[in-house]
Amino acid sequence: MEPKNNQSLPFITRDMLSFEHATTFSLICRIQSDDIGPLTIRGATKEGPFTLRLEGSPSGDFAVTTHTFNLPDLPIWLSVQDEIGGFSPGNVFVAIMLGVNGVVSHGLMSGYVHQQQPLSWPQADLRPQDPFARLRTTTGANPAAGAETSITVPAHETWRLISWDCQLVTDGNAANRIVHLKATNGGIVLFEVISATTQIASLTRNYHGNQQSVGGAAADDNDILLALPHNIILPATTTITTETTGIQATDNWGQPHAFFERWLTI
Repeated sequence: MEPKNNQSLPFITRDMLSFEHATTFSLICRIQSDDIGPLTIRGATKEGPFTLRLEGSPSGDFAVTTHTFNLPDLPIWLSVQDEIGGFSPGNVFVAIMLGVNGVVSHGLMSGYVHQQQPLSWPQADLRPQDPFARLRTTTGANPAAGAETSITVPAHETWRLISWDCQLVTDGNAANRIVHLKATNGGIVLFEVISATTQIASLTRNYHGNQQSVGGAAADDNDILLALPHNIILPATTTITTETTGIQATDNWGQPHAFFERWLTI
């Protein structure tokens, strides 16, 4: 009896398996990104090479998007590439699994992808896959008069807060305003800091949350410092808010700004 073709190759094909055509094969691809753009999957089976297009979430919000691509046979090699350079380091995470009859059977590769960092299987040790943290800024909504500021960490993200700032304009009512800045998650207060000085009527003050010791809090001219703890890690859905003692109905907070490191999370 003649041996089956390609059995000398170091790859498994359908013909080498007893169940042969009783099984379907696929690539099950999961992608998370905070930007919109395509990735290219290139690979081959014994039937020949193939090229597939992998898209992230249409909203670019780090939500997990799953794509399934049917294959005629087991893959021989695979690569995932950012061929158009649409993603920066830490923007997009990809996991590709082998599907057998539509069910994940084996993980093939996973990691961050950008133009200088493709993924490949069988694995090529291009460089270590470190967890990327990206420096980002964000701006919260402009609250109505008499309302407090708020910034929420989006789903699928973790932040390390570096700084925060916002402007408060007080009306003509005589009252001492004392500003609290805090973060809460699920009703639990993760941190709370308090200004070391008050703001009275008819003033404009810029509040700056910076990482420093509590004793380092200060005020000068139109600036008031808030002493943030060091290495504040904020999980998804955490809300950073002000809480102003003595706030008046026509006091007006501006748009808050935050500067932070951001990681992708499931």
